[in-house]
Amino acid sequence: MKEEIKQKIKNAMVKKAIGYDAEEVVEEYQDIDEVLKLTKRRVTKKHYPPDTTAAKLFLDVQDGNEISSLSDEELLKEKQRLLNKLQGEKNEDRKG
Repeated sequence: MKEEIKQKIKNAMVKKAIGYDAEEVVEEYQDIDEVLKLTKRRVTKKHYPPDTTAAKLFLDVQDGNEISSLSDEELLKEKQRLLNKLQGEKNEDRKG
């Protein structure tokens, strides 16, 4: 159970560090003949950009390195490296 929670936290940190897209659904209902009926449904897509603070924290925890002392340029390079690594893992999952 404890490992499962750690994995969920790790996944959330990675997601926030690299950015993600999410859908937001808003539904409106009306009481028609004493029955609730869906009258409007709106789905919007929202992009959450990468968060460098989350990336720093993840890297500090993951590698045990002093990532927080890296410059912005070094952090951007490390972010790109991680994105490439994650993209490679996604491609491997699709093949398998």
